[in-house]
Amino acid sequence: MSKRDVGAFGESKAVFYLEEFGIKIVERNFFAKGGEIDIIATEGDTLLFVEVKYRSSKRFGSAIEAITPTKLKRIYLAAMQYLEKFPTEVFRFDLIAIDGEKIEWVKNIFEGYDTLIGGG
Repeated sequence: MSKRDVGAFGESKAVFYLEEFGIKIVERNFFAKGGEIDIIATEGDTLLFVEVKYRSSKRFGSAIEAITPTKLKRIYLAAMQYLEKFPTEVFRFDLIAIDGEKIEWVKNIFEGYDTLIGGG
């Protein structure tokens, strides 16, 4: 299975998981200059930018450990480009971390990264 196939498999698992919680998927694989958003969805009135990390084993670390400040910045920049096209005031950045069969939904992944995205 290629790296792209593995990524698509993980994203499909994440979509299924989110839909079980009533999350509406708006778009998958939104590409923008300098970054990509794996899943764009809505939870009520909140727009979600969801990064998906999938690991079939912990050989190279956990899925959560794969989120770096550089990756966060790319997600943020891509989201800002999306918001230029489709403005909304209420949005959030989440992570679906999949380690084998364990799925963890981390809401608001930018909490504590204010300086990275130009805040306080």
